Amino acid sequence: MAFENYLPSNVQDFRWAPIYFEPIPMSGERIAIALIATQSDGKFKCMSLIDPKQRGTLFKAENTYVKNVLSLVIESCASHFANSNAIEDWQMPVSGVYLGVVNEAKSASLEDLVTVSYTHLTLPTTPYV
Repeated sequence: MAFENYLPSNVQDFRWAPIYFEPIPMSGERIAIALIATQSDGKFKCMSLIDPKQRGTLFKAENTYVKNVLSLVIESCASHFANSNAIEDWQMPVSGVYLGVVNEAKSASLEDLVTVSYTHLTLPTTPYV
């Protein structure tokens, strides 16, 4: 039997991708700073993944710069999705910002998808010892 046969009737198709920021140019270190999620009916959400207090602790002297980059990313994303639903067509508004892998998912709502994606992106990648 197909996987779809076991899903509740209110499940919809979504696409989502992380947006990464490279704080030190050419270092290869990338931090997920935002999330894009789109729904098949055209609804979308662009959101920051970094709490302002955490951002201040993480970036210290560069906090204002990172805040401005993040604001520009969110505004650019919202502007893009007002006219298009293709995540891959979105152009990064500033250097040092990268679109992550676009994922497909099924969820009951855009809010549920964002919650699960946020949790997935903000979990540590290595266990604490």
